Amino acid sequence: MTGPGNVIPVFSLAVIPAKTGIQSQYKIIVLFLIMSTIRRSSLTKGGLAVEQNRVPVQHVDGKYIKDWLIIGPFLPDDPDMDFLADAGGEANVRPEEGDTIATSDGRALTWKRHSARKDTIDLSEAVGHHEYATAYAFCVLQSETGGDTIFQFDDHIGTKLWVNGERLHFSRRKRTVEVNLRAGANYCLVRIYNATSHWLLSMQAWPLPSSRAVISGVISDGEGKPIDLAYVLLEQDGKEIARTTTDDSGSYHLNAYPVCGMYDLMATSSVLHAFKRQQPGWELGDYQLGIQLSPGEHRIQNLILKESISIEGTILMLDDRTPHVAVPVQALRDGEVIATTFSNIDGKYQFISLKPGSYQVRCQVLGGYVYYGEEKAREPESQRAGKPESRPSGCLVFWLSGFLDGS
Repeated sequence: MTGPGNVIPVFSLAVIPAKTGIQSQYKIIVLFLIMSTIRRSSLTKGGLAVEQNRVPVQHVDGKYIKDWLIIGPFLPDDPDMDFLADAGGEANVRPEEGDTIATSDGRALTWKRHSARKDTIDLSEAVGHHEYATAYAFCVLQSETGGDTIFQFDDHIGTKLWVNGERLHFSRRKRTVEVNLRAGANYCLVRIYNATSHWLLSMQAWPLPSSRAVISGVISDGEGKPIDLAYVLLEQDGKEIARTTTDDSGSYHLNAYPVCGMYDLMATSSVLHAFKRQQPGWELGDYQLGIQLSPGEHRIQNLILKESISIEGTILMLDDRTPHVAVPVQALRDGEVIATTFSNIDGKYQFISLKPGSYQVRCQVLGGYVYYGEEKAREPESQRAGKPESRPSGCLVFWLSGFLDGS
């Protein structure tokens, strides 16, 4: 049985008499006559028809997407310009291999098929090395059942993504985005901008199990204002399950699978948020412990961040005055690093919203670490002179010798 789009091979048998020497014999020569015109095969599902031999079709299975149609470069780059407007626009373009687009400067660009070396497409090899330029990549993603799917880019800076005509947005510092795919074929367009660095495309897509648990909500301050760029972490028994940052509306979204037991949710504000607001606020934090999640559950969990300094201190040189700047400081629980921060220009450091418990604090020095309470550095001048301590309780102070220049 054949149907539309199937390829039908044609075989023809020819009986040709042949004579060799005295006797005659017939040799049957089987000739394979290839059809002069082969109808292109297609995938049809969900109302979509995909020409397989002219459009790369990738299965959504968690692996890197390696086969693309690439076109470019478009010069000069303009982030607000739709360079595909004459072909239906970025949201609606459905290119096939060999299709061409005329650029505003009179060039004719062609959609060409390229396959990734290992997991990455080098766009400089595909369209040539250009600075401040734009290229596009297109493929069809085939999903067996449809459903929520994670897209992850190794580098999403300068990248825009459309799936089935819908523009998807990345959060700052976030290389993943979640989209609901339909069963069958899904159109995927990626726009990649290059400034002066490496021009690469590397993307994965994997389906999320329906049995996962979803926890989402809004992170806000005490006045009810959403906090963007907040760090949100989901842990279980001290091990990270998922992490993300909040978007401009303060919203976050985390997935947990497989689902079992109790979870802890923690959120802290960021230095970038405080800088953006031009006011203090990076010491804000909150947590919710002992969250019971069930398979398939979608839990709404909002957090209100408040001042939540768990441990703070200062790193000084042996003169008890000069601060050590940008020294890594770590908080450990049961021998595992729970949090890492750096001393600021005044030598001060803080750990925000740590869970209740006992911690060790250490700072990194040349050749290893110094733990708080260890007598590895000589006493500061103030103590040797018999001066009394006047530091607040809970403030851990390290006295370290100065680092060598260039260290």
